[in-house]
Amino acid sequence: MHNYLSLLDRCETDHGGPSAAYGRDSAERSRAALRSALKAAFRLSDRELELLEGLCEGLSNKALAKNLFISERTVKAHLSSIFRKTGCQSRLELAALARRAY
Repeated sequence: MHNYLSLLDRCETDHGGPSAAYGRDSAERSRAALRSALKAAFRLSDRELELLEGLCEGLSNKALAKNLFISERTVKAHLSSIFRKTGCQSRLELAALARRAY
């Protein structure tokens, strides 16, 4: 996870970071760059990234399933995959990691 944080810090510096953006387009480009870094660093699928976005919003498994039109069991399977790929041990740790990118 430490390597990921270094990668995000580098992307924030290289692309201005959301807090340094001077306009909406700049902020969106920065978020896209950070999202790409997150995807590349952990080899996450687009669906896994969608789940991370929902986690950042504090959604439950049931709400994630409803919003993504999948079953709760599928949500749990995706989350297990994300935990394995990122090395995170809890939803809180995973949400903290994802919030850096979103």
